[in-house]
Amino acid sequence: TPWSRCSRAERPLWSTWWLGDATGDLLVAPVLLTATMWRAATTTLARKIELVTLIAVAIVVSLAAFTHISPIRAVHRPLEYMVFPLVMWAALRFAHPGAALASLTVSSVAAWGTLHGTGPFSAVTESSPNERIILLQIYNAVVAASGLVFGAAIADRNHAERLRQTDHALTALLSQPVGLKEAAPRFLEAVCGTLGWDVGNLWRVDHDRRVLVYVDSWQRDRRTEEFVRASSL
Repeated sequence: TPWSRCSRAERPLWSTWWLGDATGDLLVAPVLLTATMWRAATTTLARKIELVTLIAVAIVVSLAAFTHISPIRAVHRPLEYMVFPLVMWAALRFAHPGAALASLTVSSVAAWGTLHGTGPFSAVTESSPNERIILLQIYNAVVAASGLVFGAAIADRNHAERLRQTDHALTALLSQPVGLKEAAPRFLEAVCGTLGWDVGNLWRVDHDRRVLVYVDSWQRDRRTEEFVRASSL
């Protein structure tokens, strides 16, 4: 194994290298995987302003904790914990996409400050550079994992709330004395709009011919027109 082939002096560096790779998976991969969710998460100008404000505050607080711009010295003062409320804010308001972006922002500033000899991890003078990097990586992993777990819980709560809203809207539609053809547009709009879907198609079962018969479609924008057209054939 790679571990057995390493000398005694190389093993700490090998473990630091793999810990860094694992931390990178926690920080970079969630941002890439949730990149397509930002369009639905920032549908209004107020949400976009809130996101920009959140990232700006995260950068300022991280700079205060991990650089020399803070008037409070980091020695024996856990300033690095100031960023946790911001990560929780991002998770609460934007679920795991927000938590992933805030964690990457904070961790990038923390890594930059530590590599330049500033911040709480560099202030531990009796530790070696390798130990400081390990402390930084553990800190970044804790920040990322905390934000993602909380963001996942918020996403589950939001999904359950959307399902309840959809159920209420469908119940209201089905209680009205209208046929399927008349109710289909409002039915699709209620389901797709509440659940955040880009397109929805409705078919009914023709028991005599044993086929599905197209009824109606709903789409959020024109990018899915070709798919909707093909579905209606």
